[in-house]
Amino acid sequence: MAQVDVAMLIGIPGSGKSTWGLDAIKNTEGPVRYISSDEIRERQFGDVADMDHNNKVFSIMLYELADALSRKEAVVLDATFVKRSERAPYLKLAKKHGANVTAYFVKTELDEALKRNAQRKRKVPPEAIRQRHAELEEPTEAEGFNRIIFIDG
Repeated sequence: MAQVDVAMLIGIPGSGKSTWGLDAIKNTEGPVRYISSDEIRERQFGDVADMDHNNKVFSIMLYELADALSRKEAVVLDATFVKRSERAPYLKLAKKHGANVTAYFVKTELDEALKRNAQRKRKVPPEAIRQRHAELEEPTEAEGFNRIIFIDG
């Protein structure tokens, strides 16, 4: 039985992780389920910037991951995932299904992320970017990742 691959994108807002992830999917053979916290916010609440429903958003994200894994679909998980505690439920679920989990850590300096954010159509409040940067915990193999790939953001 083929092992399912799960890619977890990790990085602060404005790091370039979503752009990188979507480009990577275009260059991947076969179907890949893209599960994005921003897309869930947009679909469920009509506003990608609405952070008032994060518990619901991440519950949906976990449900969608479980569905993809049960169908043996490759998955890209796209959220900031800056804290180990945020990554843990997704890693646990993926491992329960025997998935191969790779962390793609898009490492970007705070000043660069703030600069990119200022040029975006949909801006994240700068204080939110600073907070996520302060909370950032680099992924480690001890968390359960099969591989960690560092990407210069």
